[in-house]
Amino acid sequence: MPPAQFQRLGPTTGEACGSLGVLATAYYAIPMGLNNRVENAYIDALNKVPGATALIDVTIKEDWFWWLIGTARCVKVTGEAIK
Repeated sequence: MPPAQFQRLGPTTGEACGSLGVLATAYYAIPMGLNNRVENAYIDALNKVPGATALIDVTIKEDWFWWLIGTARCVKVTGEAIK
């Protein structure tokens, strides 16, 4: 929940990716940056607006794609920065 009083600083977006790699397609087992990609995208969005302490009206979009030895999972966090 946002604080009772806050100042809107404007829209922002942050992105972060992680991967699952190695082994056969049904057995991807080595996570690389997967567990904290949502947190990293949120922090990326905050860092783009000077003075921002939180986001409101947040949406999260996740995409994935194949790469040579695994899959990449990317998260995009969009919201309005506040302080």
